[in-house]
Amino acid sequence: MEGCMMEEKEYVKKEGAKKRVLLVDDVEEIRIAHAELLLPFFDVQVAETGERALQIFNSFKPDLVILDIELIGTSPALQGPDLLGLMKEALGDVVICMVSGRSDLKKKMILLGADAFFEKPVSRGELFDFLIGVGLLDTVNE
Repeated sequence: MEGCMMEEKEYVKKEGAKKRVLLVDDVEEIRIAHAELLLPFFDVQVAETGERALQIFNSFKPDLVILDIELIGTSPALQGPDLLGLMKEALGDVVICMVSGRSDLKKKMILLGADAFFEKPVSRGELFDFLIGVGLLDTVNE
């Protein structure tokens, strides 16, 4: 439709205390990009390895984890799928979004217990729509 513009959604944090988010990715640029998206709405911590992610997870008790599947520089026993299982076991109600450049891993991650799977690069709209759906974010436009 020519001349038809979609209204951009305006997002707001949920009422009450800021929800906690743990971002886990071995690529610094991705950690920074995701943190910049989420910081206006959430209390954000970041980790670049599986080992560090577990340390932060255990003390921070996040509401949401955005977790890369393949973490370069991390023990083979603490890759994304391993962390997914450990985190769900420790804190069953945590929402975990798996991310990867490999779209072929989506079904496997969902079967392992991930709440969502996003292919890199993660789009703001796709991520935020998911966060609204699970009750971690609100919008003022709808």
